[in-house]
Amino acid sequence: MDSLITAAARALASGDPLGALKRVALRDDAPALALRGIAMAQLGDLVRAKALLKRATRAFGPKETMARARCVVAEAEIALVSRDLAWPVDLAPKFYPILSSLQRFLVSVFAAVAAGFGAKPFRLRSTASRRGLIV
Repeated sequence: MDSLITAAARALASGDPLGALKRVALRDDAPALALRGIAMAQLGDLVRAKALLKRATRAFGPKETMARARCVVAEAEIALVSRDLAWPVDLAPKFYPILSSLQRFLVSVFAAVAAGFGAKPFRLRSTASRRGLIV
């Protein structure tokens, strides 16, 4: 990771999305796209944030599974906040084994909320219930 990506990540962690955008606004590599998406979400532009995170997920290579999974989880958070119950949760199961328990909980909560509102049942829900995340 280069110094601009590290500085942008620190700015996001400290609650300064504009400072993060200053550092990565003109870059199109995968980590920069992911950080731009997170910054846009913190600023409230959820549509642009979701698009940037989708681009970042595609831009990360096949060997960068953890980074791709983090982008999917960030996209799930945005979908949950924006109440987008049509979000394709079926993307998450291929990353499910490497997600932390908190991230798995977030994705399974999204699936449970969506199922409770009459959305189509997700494959993730059965995976989450087998793992004891949904009661």
